[in-house]
Amino acid sequence: MSAEVAELPDALERARETVERAMQDDPYLATAAALGAGFLLGGGLTRSVMALLLGAGSRFVAAWLGEQILEASAPDERES
Repeated sequence: MSAEVAELPDALERARETVERAMQDDPYLATAAALGAGFLLGGGLTRSVMALLLGAGSRFVAAWLGEQILEASAPDERES
């Protein structure tokens, strides 16, 4: 377990870089996501609908972000 804890800062840095790269690649998507999150958190929908959407959305984003992190941390096969 201590090995995982020691690797956490590197993993967080890679995640931050991945998110920054995604924001640079598609700033309109990043802006839309921020506006949508602000609308939802600001009370734009009822709690039950927001909980349903947030649960589904967070699972989708977590899966996508996990794929991005794995792709970024995997050795490049073309270099072999």
